[in-house]
Amino acid sequence: MTAYRLVLWAVDHTLIASGGVGGEISRAAFLRVTGVRQVHDPDVAGRTERAILAESCRLHGLDPDSYAFENYAAALACAHASDAPFTAAGPHGARRPHPRRGRPRT
Repeated sequence: MTAYRLVLWAVDHTLIASGGVGGEISRAAFLRVTGVRQVHDPDVAGRTERAILAESCRLHGLDPDSYAFENYAAALACAHASDAPFTAAGPHGARRPHPRRGRPRT
């Protein structure tokens, strides 16, 4: 029996609702690449990751040409592949459970 894999690419959020996981992954990648915590979220609907990185840089007073997109793409891939059971700290520093992976450890 042949196994098939269906891959959906929802750049405009019409196919899936990720519950904010994509934004958390993007913020983690931005921090890893720039060393700056992302506090301003860019408009992402229908945009490529390259455009999202450029706008995020501008929103934080950074020159987008100073950061290699390849490093950001690698950081996104690492964050997607991460087996970490929890999301990043919330707005008040509290760790929140990952929507699919359970409650935070105390």
